[in-house]
Amino acid sequence: MLNIYITDLAAYNKSLLHGRWVQLPMQPRKLKELITQILQSGEEICAQTYGYEMHEEHFISDWYWDSYELYGIDEYDDIFKINEDLQQLEYKNDHDLKCVEFLLQEDLATDIADALSKVDDVVIFENFSMSDVAYHLLQELYNIDELPSIIANNIDYDRVAKEIQFDACYFDRGSDIYEYRI
Repeated sequence: MLNIYITDLAAYNKSLLHGRWVQLPMQPRKLKELITQILQSGEEICAQTYGYEMHEEHFISDWYWDSYELYGIDEYDDIFKINEDLQQLEYKNDHDLKCVEFLLQEDLATDIADALSKVDDVVIFENFSMSDVAYHLLQELYNIDELPSIIANNIDYDRVAKEIQFDACYFDRGSDIYEYRI
């Protein structure tokens, strides 16, 4: 889900970029072991040139999301907190992940737990335009197929789309429209 490069800070301060790519989420014990390994091997590499000193600090020097970009990462963010957040999403389906990404990026949720509590308030119209959403809504409310053709054929769906955008929370995100039902 999220790949981060964990870097040994003491080695970095000696102009040595030493670290490892790690994919989150993972078991906290395993993450702690990996960080310990990075720091210990950094100690060994630095000891050859600078003498031995204990390495205790690390930071995130690079990162990328595999599919959904949930939020930005800073160098000194708590890796264990990020991992804990991502563990909440580990077994979520694609729809829920898209909803969480949307809620976080639009600042409709404060964190992953808050976003997860609001997933049911999001409707995703995949590969829809706002005009398509307007048609869908009118079809649902008035069964357009049963209207006289003189009326059904003269509905301005673009105009209806503009009107419903004022009354509801619709977000155009690429090829999808998201509705947030408050």
